[in-house]
Amino acid sequence: MKIMTLIDRPNLYGSEIHTLDILTKLKEKNYELTLISLRDGPLLKKMASLNIRYYIFNMSWMLFCANFIKLLCFIRKENPNILHCHQPKALFFGVIIGLILRIPVVITVHSQPYDHSRLKKNMLMRYVVYCFHSFIHTFSCCFSSRIIYVSKNMFNESRYKGKATFISNWLPSSLEEYDGGGRELSSKNINIKFISVGSVTKSKGIDLLYSFFELLESHSNIKYQVSIFGGIQEESIKGLNNKNIRLNGYSDNIYSELKKADFFILLSRSETFGLSYLEAMYFGLPVICLDLENLNEIIPTCNIKVDKDDINSGVLKFLEFISTNVYCDVSKENYLHSKSFNCDESICEIERIYSLIKRSE
Repeated sequence: MKIMTLIDRPNLYGSEIHTLDILTKLKEKNYELTLISLRDGPLLKKMASLNIRYYIFNMSWMLFCANFIKLLCFIRKENPNILHCHQPKALFFGVIIGLILRIPVVITVHSQPYDHSRLKKNMLMRYVVYCFHSFIHTFSCCFSSRIIYVSKNMFNESRYKGKATFISNWLPSSLEEYDGGGRELSSKNINIKFISVGSVTKSKGIDLLYSFFELLESHSNIKYQVSIFGGIQEESIKGLNNKNIRLNGYSDNIYSELKKADFFILLSRSETFGLSYLEAMYFGLPVICLDLENLNEIIPTCNIKVDKDDINSGVLKFLEFISTNVYCDVSKENYLHSKSFNCDESICEIERIYSLIKRSE
């Protein structure tokens, strides 16, 4: 079967690692694969190492006409059985191309319109961006052949359940075998090591994270270090200062850093799935996060969940947590729970969708 995958930003974060796993597994099963990207990025180097064909058609929301025509002609020539699209821009253009060429289009929804609008400070711009992405989302869902949601909450709220499927995201297949359960907290008061993985932005709660540790210092004499890994938005860290918090930027070696840490903290204001939390749980780390509905799907209640409007109570929960002997039990539960998010089972379900579409042609 000939599968063409269309993606907008070929980085190596949640949705891109998700796409990489699908292509890696399908390659092993001898599917004929091509990746189309709407810009350059590190994911494409992975395609080269896997010997998967990839092509770049640079397209923005404002300047797309010339390359859209080229992309349309290229896909017509390739004539794939299925076009599988990830990320909003790829969903939108992929669905249009599918309608024109009568090619079945599968879309995977990794985000909600709100996730894009909350990045804007200006309320008018926030409203405009929300309306724009709501239109993109609605159009893509209406005219696609099948919809895959990686979040059960998004699936439950969908108006397109007749052609929608919930397939949970999963632990990356690149993870090494690791017995992360049953870790012990080395010392309650001597240099506790926190790690955070995610873009350094207010949408990912960088301001809330700094507030958390400022309050922690006011309540206790605990010594700590925080290592943050992710792209840094300079505007988001203006006025934030803490000598115990280190911004490391993007890293290819996150897993070794997770092994060294005692706690994972990410106070993101919104999450569709939350892959970085799941990876931390695999390495046996207790999690500190905001109390978000989508995160309840993957993070057991024994972890530390914080009200975004009451960070102080979250700090008190943390102090209570380390004053008891629950660390080892939570570590084990997190590890075992993370193992249930199996890559192979989810990709078999995606293959089933492909087969159903192929048979209905």
